[in-house]
Amino acid sequence: MKKNIKIILIATSLILLIAIAIVYAATNTAQEPIEASRVSEASITSSSELLNKLNSEPTNIKTRVVYDDIQHKAIYEIENAKYFIDMDTNNKLVGIHAKSLSTTQEASKLDKDDARAYIQNKYQELNLPSEYELNYLEKYDDLIWQANFEKNYNGIYNKYESVKVYFIPDTNEIVSLGVFYEAPSSEKVAIDSESAIQTASSKNKSEIVNAELTMEKASDGTIRPTWIITHKDNEIIYVDAESNNIIGGDTINE
Repeated sequence: MKKNIKIILIATSLILLIAIAIVYAATNTAQEPIEASRVSEASITSSSELLNKLNSEPTNIKTRVVYDDIQHKAIYEIENAKYFIDMDTNNKLVGIHAKSLSTTQEASKLDKDDARAYIQNKYQELNLPSEYELNYLEKYDDLIWQANFEKNYNGIYNKYESVKVYFIPDTNEIVSLGVFYEAPSSEKVAIDSESAIQTASSKNKSEIVNAELTMEKASDGTIRPTWIITHKDNEIIYVDAESNNIIGGDTINE
């Protein structure tokens, strides 16, 4: 796969994750004007520090304020020859995206332990949220690795408080990185899987193939522990793990 196509696909997957995270608001939130007229000096300073940690000189910096139609907020975009750095107006990092890959390698020569050691060290070096835990690490393709760090609530990981990163440990390159900060409105789990299955099932219980406890976003925008109940016909029902109410559902398209 050509390098520029890889970068586009990775960036698109991060954008899709953001879109899924806030899709509930898409029809209800009007576009607000950009209040900030220029990128803050604090964000420029923070971005320059990040570029140094990414082994990229913070020279020939360009900045602009853009409106993110997906997240419905202003974003500070800072770039140099190698990277785009995105900060929110509170000077918090929301994204890092490489413009191109410098390596000519076609495949990573490192194993999973090497990749884990690299990304954990780089995560600390970039001063990313210390309360997030590494809970996913696999190859994205022959060359690029993918890692997810998420906040753990008593064994339930919250994908809305996470860092998703694509990287090449062989050449010390971050390809793309997204940071998400949405905390749950509740952490309480009051019902078990059997109760959730009973609530969700209008069919024979034997037709249910899986019940998984995760953090999900309800139609009102709140994030809360949720049982995902899957039927063998691919119907999925979301049951609030605190109230035992059905809060959503869909069907998997095959």
